[in-house]
Amino acid sequence: MKGILDSEVYTPENIVNRLISYANIYSCKPICDPACGTGNILVGIINRLKEKKFTDQEIVDNIFGYDIVEDSVQVCRQRIKDLLPDVSENLINDHIKCCDTLKCVTDRFDTIIMNPPYAKDLHKKFLIWAANHANTIVSIQPCQFLYKHSDLSQLDINVQNIVSKFVGAIYIMNPNLIWKDHKFASPVGIFVAIGVGNADKTICIHDEMTDDVYTDTIDNICKRHKQLSEFKNRLYQYLTDNPDTVVQHREKNKDAPYVVELAKIRGHISEVNKDIYSNDDFATMVMRDHLPRTAISDPNKQHFWFNSKTEAIHFINYLKTDFARLCLYINKFGLHIDSNNMKLIPWLDFRQSWSDGGLFSLIGIENPNLEDQTLLPKYYE
Repeated sequence: MKGILDSEVYTPENIVNRLISYANIYSCKPICDPACGTGNILVGIINRLKEKKFTDQEIVDNIFGYDIVEDSVQVCRQRIKDLLPDVSENLINDHIKCCDTLKCVTDRFDTIIMNPPYAKDLHKKFLIWAANHANTIVSIQPCQFLYKHSDLSQLDINVQNIVSKFVGAIYIMNPNLIWKDHKFASPVGIFVAIGVGNADKTICIHDEMTDDVYTDTIDNICKRHKQLSEFKNRLYQYLTDNPDTVVQHREKNKDAPYVVELAKIRGHISEVNKDIYSNDDFATMVMRDHLPRTAISDPNKQHFWFNSKTEAIHFINYLKTDFARLCLYINKFGLHIDSNNMKLIPWLDFRQSWSDGGLFSLIGIENPNLEDQTLLPKYYE
């Protein structure tokens, strides 16, 4: 990623090498890093081209980099001068510029390799820009927008369309193992579009956080795809016939006397595995001792209202079941719990209590967590 500011994230050499290898650079054609920062990716590209015996002049003629931070651009230029000492300094300066890429750069390139800035959804805007400016794109991207299928902004819709249309493979990674001085609450991925065009709109997902490899459309990307595919398919089938879900009852029936209040953030980054998936509170919605209330304590939380205390307690206990937690788990990729994460949790008749046996029988399947306790670490026992 770009720059030398504390909020910016550099691309380490091992990740640079992966980006370059996925781009299949075998010829010297125009290559651009539109958020080049101090030049880690461009330096890697130059070294790869030098290994392939291209001349310094051929290389500099086809290397382009842009960044909005002047100090970073100066560092990048100097690093390239050190690698290509015999080429024109003016040409290097002309190809490595300080500018706002999204506003100023109109040229097309054969290949774009980038780790764009993540703040304010800039990574999405860079991906859309890249799709209009290159035949081959390899980009690091935060992955939240991959899993979001409701409450979409127009930007999310646009970037999902770009991914569906052009990206053929995504390598999902744990960023906390890559950038150890930063804390990330959700995965990042290397997005690969070779020859820009994905006719069948399927994407090969290499989920390195869950050791999962599968091919599917963007609408069906989820965690533990192999282990939970049957559960997910049965759940989708059930929801087709019974579309009433928990999110449809949030902030409704406010005249009722009892309310269950849910936080919008659940989970912590594991100090051991440096991820959010392995902590026992990740796939949870309520605390162990959660109780109904007669009035809300925080208007910024999520609220579900009930006509009796018994119904409210049954709802809380339902949210503690493996069934409800798995419905959340397949759609939760960060710390937030919102309408997108909870949209697969069925709403039931809470005048009665529910247990996992009855819940899994609703969709005609055994509890997959019984076979693999790593899916849902024990939290309520």
